[in-house]
Amino acid sequence: MTSDGRPLRAPVQPFVLSDKVAIITGAASGIGATALETLSEAGAHVRGCDISALSGKAHPNLTGNVEVRDPLAVGAFVQSVIDEFGRIDIVVNCAGVGITADEPTPVHLMSDRDWELTLGVNLTGTFNVCRACIPAMLDGGGSIINISSVMGHVGNAGASAYTASKAGVLGLTRSMALEYARQGLRANAICPGFIDTPMVRRHLDQSADGVEELRLIEASHPVGRLGTSQDIANAILWLAADASSFMTGAALTVDGGYTAA
Repeated sequence: MTSDGRPLRAPVQPFVLSDKVAIITGAASGIGATALETLSEAGAHVRGCDISALSGKAHPNLTGNVEVRDPLAVGAFVQSVIDEFGRIDIVVNCAGVGITADEPTPVHLMSDRDWELTLGVNLTGTFNVCRACIPAMLDGGGSIINISSVMGHVGNAGASAYTASKAGVLGLTRSMALEYARQGLRANAICPGFIDTPMVRRHLDQSADGVEELRLIEASHPVGRLGTSQDIANAILWLAADASSFMTGAALTVDGGYTAA
């Protein structure tokens, strides 16, 4: 009791995920790998998947080799998690591809392959995972977190497929938030700026002048640097936790001021 007779409030632990069950796609590297470690450290039972072959150095919770464009493979992985734990509480869609063409490509030169691969992984893959997981979340609620991009908010000349795919993720997320709010199932998106991940580093390595491009990218962020995978994993943790229980249908921008400039 307090001095005025009110009951003491229990200590708040806003970022504890004790015994929550989480699925993370794209969990072999970059944002997904860091999210897997972060949610595991917060107490969640995490199972990650990736299209990359599993290696001896992989995190022990990276348990599935899954192509997210394949609904049957996604369904089998999701069912394996349900069979193991009996439920799903958190879904984090990190699987994605960047700009797949060798150089910036305007729409009239965009190949079917680059368009279909980018939309297939980034948008259809996210849809496939959500569709497979939601039936197991309708009774207990939970949190779906989809990784979009600042490019989901703004245009990007030469990267129409990537921009369209990430804008599509925002539309999908907002629609799901409305469809399942009364079941206690939240859906939010995170829109990272440029993050220092293996995917970004590969792009810079293939650039004609990667050093200068990196300088320009850093300068486009008012904070003067690229983000880190941990910056985004921290946002994922917050959206996964009960601390964000009143937040759904949102696009959380984590971009070092990129879209404010």
